[in-house]
Order: sequence, then C-alpha cells, then structure tokens
Amino acid sequence: MNMFVAKIHNNSLGACISIESYDEGKTLIKKMAEEQFGRPLTESELEDIDDKMELYNDDDMDNVYTFSISAAE
Repeated sequence: MNMFVAKIHNNSLGACISIESYDEGKTLIKKMAEEQFGRPLTESELEDIDDKMELYNDDDMDNVYTFSISAAE
C-alpha cells in the first residue's frame, strides 16, 4: 500500500506527497498547514490531525484547505 499526504485547496488537489508512515504524515500535515496559515496550529487542529489523520480549515470560505493522509493500492 502506498501512503501519501494530500493537500486540497477548495476543490483542487494542490499537492500529493508520498510518506512511509502515519507519524511521518502527521508531521508533514502540521508543517504544511503552519506554512500555509502562517501561524502555529491550535490545540483543536492538532487533535484533528492526531485523531482523524486530517485537518480541515474553512476560516476563509474563499480558501478552504484540507490536509489528509490517504492510501493508494
């Protein structure tokens, strides 16, 4: 199984990066999201990454972002 982190901006795939493990993916999501938002992530956002393996942010309805760990066969 090939695992990857996907970054989705609105309805478009913005990036797809191969990873070796869920831990690597969670670290990558945290880094990508902090760079995108220009701020540290909130406790709630960090919990979503740890619990749901994804982060969804719709603070700006013109720029909705999703970062998610996925797999391809």
